[in-house]
Amino acid sequence: MKTLKKAQPHDAPVQAARPQSGIWGITGWWRRLYGYYQRLRSLRRGRKALMSLDTARLRDIGLTRDDLPYKDERR
Repeated sequence: MKTLKKAQPHDAPVQAARPQSGIWGITGWWRRLYGYYQRLRSLRRGRKALMSLDTARLRDIGLTRDDLPYKDERR
């Protein structure tokens, strides 16, 4: 008669890799696009926050308008 042994953590089933084509390829593409979109939104929010600060506040954090890497749209 065989005895059953307790399952160990290393005995966990191995999941198969998802194929790169088909539905998973499309989903991955959308995920990358959404991630890129979120990154752009985050950068835009940061830029808008810096642009909303007056010169004295920028000086408090050690920046000037010339240090900002984009055009000052308020001028």
